[in-house]
Amino acid sequence: SNALKFIDQALEIYISNNDKPNMARCYNNIGNIYNKLNIFNKAMEYHLLSLELGETLNDEKRIVSSLNNIGNVLKSIEKYDEALEYYQKALNLSYEIKDNKGLSITLNNIGNIYLSKENYEKALGFYNRSLILKKELKDEIQDIKVHRYIFQGFLKYQLHQS
Repeated sequence: SNALKFIDQALEIYISNNDKPNMARCYNNIGNIYNKLNIFNKAMEYHLLSLELGETLNDEKRIVSSLNNIGNVLKSIEKYDEALEYYQKALNLSYEIKDNKGLSITLNNIGNIYLSKENYEKALGFYNRSLILKKELKDEIQDIKVHRYIFQGFLKYQLHQS
């Protein structure tokens, strides 16, 4: 894809300048693209590189983001319990560093896992917690996404009850 070409070019520049924070950002973006393209082994490889750099730089927000993205790849290949382990690490670190945006995203991701596992009540609980944080952050775009997930979860829950 064109996006990959541009990110690869940027990555080369960051590597030559030893710009680790931007290298981590590129690895993260490349991982997300591979995940969208369903090339999961490559996605995982790049998210692990991003995580490794985040740990080297002691960049906790990068670590939270990478843990979430690794969880997203695992969710894509239906390894829900493994995904939950990564999300739990992201959740703990988000609490620790008081990163409400990371916390909100992680709660939403956990909700997605429970939605996939057809545990609708638990999914709704996580979506609602995420929504409360999103309102505090005044993050309207994410707010809309969470409302959509809550609606999907509620519909599936209702259908499951009948």
